[in-house]
Amino acid sequence: VEVRTLQVDGIERRYLIALPRAAKVPTPTVLVFPGAGGTAESARRLGLEPHADRRGLILVYAQGVRRNWSGERDLAYVRAVIEDVARRDRADPRRVFATGMSDGGFFVGALACKTDLLQGIAPIAATARTGTLAHCSPRRPLSVLLIHGTADRPPGFEFWAQRNGCQIPRVTGRRRAECPGEIKVEFYRITGGGNAWPAQASALVVDFFASLA
Repeated sequence: VEVRTLQVDGIERRYLIALPRAAKVPTPTVLVFPGAGGTAESARRLGLEPHADRRGLILVYAQGVRRNWSGERDLAYVRAVIEDVARRDRADPRRVFATGMSDGGFFVGALACKTDLLQGIAPIAATARTGTLAHCSPRRPLSVLLIHGTADRPPGFEFWAQRNGCQIPRVTGRRRAECPGEIKVEFYRITGGGNAWPAQASALVVDFFASLA
């Protein structure tokens, strides 16, 4: 894993990158956003690396200013990171995915609503804040995987299914909407789970993104 720095709007920003041992070129990239108070280093403990290496995906662990995510400053940072990885590592800028935990997951939702940078997202214990969803206008169809505990906030599965023109199933538990084309919208409900990253989430997230790449 390599630590990298870059200048964004006059501020030195950083990220960590984990490259797979074998991958097709250009390579899909997964951006990982830690929750409030978290760091790029702490996000590594989510256990994504063995799954991403198996699937041939680049992992990029993002780092917020003051360990938080907010506004246009961070949108510019994400654009710069995607461009930097595409230039240095032959990553595919058209196949970029994002996952995040709690506040990191809310920021992933904001990225999906405000930019055309992402092909798919997987917010964990988050979706997007109510104010963001009220003005959410994704610029292209977007695949979404949601994983939430029953003791946590409402997941927003219906919102993303409707945004992508999908038919919403009546079943509970694991839910998979019927969507047009290659779009996927899925929801896993973890019984008794709270505001935490479930043990099975890492494999589910990576396999979901790999199925889209």
